[in-house]
Amino acid sequence: VSALIAQDAFTLQIQRGGQLTVKVTASTKVWSGETAKAYADIAAGASVKVRGTYDVATNTLTAIEVRLHVAED
Repeated sequence: VSALIAQDAFTLQIQRGGQLTVKVTASTKVWSGETAKAYADIAAGASVKVRGTYDVATNTLTAIEVRLHVAED
C-alpha cells in the first residue's frame, strides 16, 4: 500500500511497476489470515493481495477482497 487517499480508497504499488488505485466498498471483505478486519486496519506500507474488478479507463480496481499480509515468525 503506497498511501491511503480517501476514506474508501488506497494506492497500491504493483509488482510489474506503476501504481493502481483500489476502491473499497461496503461489501469489500478485508482479512488478516482468517480474521475479518476493517478498512481502518489497512495502513500505508502494508503488503496486501487484492481481488476485484478492474476498470482500465480509470486504472482503478474495485475490491471484492483485500488480504493483509501476515508476517510469519
